[in-house]
Amino acid sequence: MKNFILTIFFISSIILISSCSEEPPNVTNDFDSNAAYSSLLKVNYPEADYYVVEYNSSESDFEASVLGVEGIVDLIHPEIKVAKVSNLTDANAKKLAKDKNVKNLTKDLLVQWVAPETEIINESIGDDESFWSYQWAPRAIQAPEAWDLGARGTGVRVAVIDGGISSNHLDLDDNIDFAASASFVPGFNYDQDVPGFRHATHVAGIIAAEDNGIGTIGIAPKATIIALKALHNGSGSFSAVIAAIMYAANQGNADIINMSLGAFFP
Repeated sequence: MKNFILTIFFISSIILISSCSEEPPNVTNDFDSNAAYSSLLKVNYPEADYYVVEYNSSESDFEASVLGVEGIVDLIHPEIKVAKVSNLTDANAKKLAKDKNVKNLTKDLLVQWVAPETEIINESIGDDESFWSYQWAPRAIQAPEAWDLGARGTGVRVAVIDGGISSNHLDLDDNIDFAASASFVPGFNYDQDVPGFRHATHVAGIIAAEDNGIGTIGIAPKATIIALKALHNGSGSFSAVIAAIMYAANQGNADIINMSLGAFFP
């Protein structure tokens, strides 16, 4: 159960991080362990005074290596073998980069938001939706301004782990990847649920209802939905949810996993 909680936390962290930018900066690592140590980064962002280190040994062996060059492990993620290390001089950073327990080492970046230089043209998408006047949430998070910047979810794949999503909904059908959708509830297809219970369809609409003059508009009206059924009539098992998470990350090629669900842990 503890591992499952950590899995959910880690996936949530990825979702939060990935939501910060649709196009992350192009960072290259040209470090040559045989050359004199210098900055590893070929971008213009300012560097932090600490390092992000990927290690390939046990946690204790890695921490011993850092201690050996008078560094400090401020934060460590043993699940993915990545750590934040501070108190390193350039010379000691070079030594640590050559250590057998270290796979990669780079200074962290201090990324600053930059105002766009292009003129923004107001395209006003969503105004023709049937229930737009009732949709306070997109306006509250300034979604129309994001749409006008071109951020509409194009190319983003969102796995909705929930109940059965309606596969013929007029406001969703063009945005659902039917081939990648799947069910993890025995005896039911990904688009089946009890009559009248369409929580999954509701969730999918909030995410990616189309800009088509029908019904509502989603926060990302050009995103792709992967319908993954792990619940039925609002209930389901942990094993089904775990299976859906693994499928979304591997076979489903999801960029984001949405789980609008909760549970009591014994």
